Amino acid sequence: EDLVLFSQISGQIAIALENVLNFEGANRERARAQTLLEINNAITTNLDLQELIRATSACLREYFKHDFAGMSLYDEESGQLVVHSLDSSQPEKYLIEGELFPIEGTLNGLAFRSRQPIVRNRIDPDESSWALARQFFEEHGLRAACFIPMISGESAIGVLNLGTKREDAFSKADVELLTHIASQITIAVQNSMSFELAKKAKERTQILLESNNAITTSLNLSNLLQTTSECLRKYFNHDLAGFA
Repeated sequence: EDLVLFSQISGQIAIALENVLNFEGANRERARAQTLLEINNAITTNLDLQELIRATSACLREYFKHDFAGMSLYDEESGQLVVHSLDSSQPEKYLIEGELFPIEGTLNGLAFRSRQPIVRNRIDPDESSWALARQFFEEHGLRAACFIPMISGESAIGVLNLGTKREDAFSKADVELLTHIASQITIAVQNSMSFELAKKAKERTQILLESNNAITTSLNLSNLLQTTSECLRKYFNHDLAGFA
C-alpha cells in the first residue's frame, strides 16, 4: 500500500516537474526571442562602431548577466586585431580602444584564426601567452569567457566576446545564440564601415571644393594660407599650418 501511494505521489510530482521545465523552457525561448529583437533594433539604429557594441552589450546583459563585452576587428595594415569597442563595469588599464594586440597567443586570435567559437567556462590565464591578456583576466576577475568569430563570406573580420565572473556560464545554446548575434553584428559593422568610408569620401570632396574656391579667390599669400587652413581644419583638425 505504501509503495502504491508513493508511486501515485511520484507520478504527481513528475507532472509538476514537467510543467515547471516546460514553463522554464518557454521563458528561455521568450527571453532569447526578446534578446534577438532588441539586438536587431540596436543594430539598425547604431551606425557608429563605438556605440554599436555598447548598445549590443546592454541588450545581452539582460540575458547573459555578463561583466564584460568587447569587439575586436582585424587590421590589414598591421596584421593584428585592434580593440574597437569595450563595455565593462570598470575603467580599462590594459586594453583600451584602438590598441593593437597579437593574433598568436590570444583567445581572440584563436577564434579569429579557427573561425570557430572558443568557449572557456573555466579560464586559465596562462593559456594566453600575451601578458596584457593575463593581466586583463585577473583585473576583471573573469572566470568564464566566450569568443565568437565575426564571419563574412569565407573570412573573419573580427571577434565578439563576452566575459563573466561566474564559472560554467555559457551553455551550448548560449554559444549558438551568440553565434547568430555575431552574424548580425558583422553585417552592421560592414554597413557602418561602408557608411564611414562614404562619409570620408564626401568630406574629402567638400574639402577639395572649398580649398579650390579659397585658392582661386586669394591672391595675397597671407590670406591664402589663412583661408586654406580654415578649410583644412574641418578635415584634419590641425593646430598649425604654414608655407615654406
